[in-house]
Amino acid sequence: MPHYNSTQQDQENFNRIINAHGSGLSKDNRNGRSRRDIEKGNNIALYVGLVIFIAMVAIIIYGILFLA
Repeated sequence: MPHYNSTQQDQENFNRIINAHGSGLSKDNRNGRSRRDIEKGNNIALYVGLVIFIAMVAIIIYGILFLA
């Protein structure tokens, strides 16, 4: 078996395959959504929760200041 010297093209193909696993190109088999889509959904949920939390705090402060 001869010694195999990898070319630049072989290295690029290898890197493309490896990088696809760590980026949004690879699909999650359970629900067909990419990892990037899932991370984006988590960020949206975080912002929505933060807005709701701030609104609740504002209502509580309003109740203490103006109703008590």
